Amino acid sequence: MGTPTRTYAEISSASIVLRGEIMGTWTGPTQVKPIAPIRSDKEPDMATVKLLYEYVKTLANTISQMGNNLEYMINGHLDANNIRAKSITANRMDVDELSAITANLGTITAGLIRGIQIFGSYIATAEGTYPRSEMDVAGNLLAAYSSATQFVKIIPFIGSPVISIEDGVVAGQLGTILATLTLQSDNNLLLAATGGTAGLRGSGNVAVESTGGDVSLTGNTIYANGVPINSTLISLQNQIDNLQAQINNPPS
Repeated sequence: MGTPTRTYAEISSASIVLRGEIMGTWTGPTQVKPIAPIRSDKEPDMATVKLLYEYVKTLANTISQMGNNLEYMINGHLDANNIRAKSITANRMDVDELSAITANLGTITAGLIRGIQIFGSYIATAEGTYPRSEMDVAGNLLAAYSSATQFVKIIPFIGSPVISIEDGVVAGQLGTILATLTLQSDNNLLLAATGGTAGLRGSGNVAVESTGGDVSLTGNTIYANGVPINSTLISLQNQIDNLQAQINNPPS
């Protein structure tokens, strides 16, 4: 490895010439001779001044670049002083991973993120507006909102997640409470099949009960074990009516 270059400049009336080569051997004089001040009574030629300014700017950039190259060759690394703003573009990067980046990156606008793991984050399809869907490690595990008061969400509830549904008027939940799968509503609740059969089935007892009102079963025909309940109830009602009539009007 040779002696680091000591780049020097010779200024002539025609141009500024840079001599010497990177990592080469010093080939010039021992020092740059001072330049005597230039005095003139004439107005400066602005074209010449502009040209001289461009030469000086080019010289400064070249010296800076040579210093950066020398720093990189000696130390083998890049730092902030060796990187010009907006000089590193996407087509110049080819890396397997950016695991060295651990700082808060602030706001990032990305096109496509694929094949990664994200932990402890809040993810939403919109920011502060509706409709939106969101995932959150605190509060709502998963939610879909049409407005602030109309939503379906999965929330933690006594250690077991439940599905919570609200529309601004009615609120209900589907989840497990005391080892029982429960569907409840704070207002009216309707189970309906508009194009088929709605059934309640269990391997044990099936209970339909109300703690504060009536239980009503309506339909064209209601069956129990394949027997029409409607006609059976009508027959029983007729028999009860006949018995009541006999009691009220016993034979003489």
